[in-house]
Parts: sequence; C-alpha cells; structure tokens
Amino acid sequence: MKYFFCFFIFCSFSDAFSCPLGKHETELTFARVMRNLGRFSLEGESICQKGKDFPRDISNEKIDKAISDFNIVLECTNAVLNNLNPPLLPSKYADLLPEERQSYLARFVSSLEEFKIAALHFQGLIVKEKNTLKESRNFLTCSDFTKDYNEIINRAHRDL
Repeated sequence: MKYFFCFFIFCSFSDAFSCPLGKHETELTFARVMRNLGRFSLEGESICQKGKDFPRDISNEKIDKAISDFNIVLECTNAVLNNLNPPLLPSKYADLLPEERQSYLARFVSSLEEFKIAALHFQGLIVKEKNTLKESRNFLTCSDFTKDYNEIINRAHRDL
C-alpha cells in the first residue's frame, strides 16, 4: 500500500509540472513550447520588475505562482532537450541540408541549455526573495537579472 501511495505522489508531482498543450492540441510542438516559455516566465519577470519599486506589494502567493510557473518552463525545456526530433525542433531544422543539421542542432542544444540554466537561476532569485522577510525584500537582483534573461532569449532568437 505504501508503495502505491509513493507512486501516486510521484506521478501526481510529475504531471503537475508537465509542459502543457494548448486547446485542441494533441502533441507537443516546438511552437507550443516557445509559447509556454514566454507565458510561464511572465509572472516571474513581472514580480521582479514591480517588486523593485513596490516590494511590499508582492504577495507570497504571487511569488509561489512565479516559482511554480518556472517549474513549467523547466519541464518544457527538458521536453525538448530529451526529444531532439521534429516536431520539437524549430522549422528551420527541416530546411537545412543534411550536412548543416549537426552543427545547427549543437548550437540549438547549447542555446537551450544556456536558457535552462538562466531559468533555474531566475527561479532561485525568486525563491531567495520569498525566503527574505517581506519588509526586507527589494527584488533588485531579480530585477537586474531580467535583462540578462531576456538577452539570452534574444541572442537565441538571433542566432537560431
């Protein structure tokens, strides 16, 4: 019985943070992953920017949501890294000559891994703010990092 319970908890936890599909979608695609990365990064970026000027206005519930949303960002990133095949690759990949695909895939994986590390760091900064007394929070480090985070995203869009 206790093994069933542990299995149930494990399955529930892993399902809770899977990369969600859109309405009427039956499989995960690269376009859906990209939309999810933007959508589920938004709360974190928002509270960091707002928290810089109005730190006491940021509730623990909003922080918890941002942390949870970053779990989804990480799940979506892992979904691609663990299945480097269409439809989880950019459409540009299919347009490349076979001899160009290997180097493109290496650059793509490198960019995605860099993004994943940045997302983990971003989430960690938000966790750090949550673990700080509300009256001592300032979100400055978190706010400053949004610029770096967005630069990583922009560089990947530019290079890929």
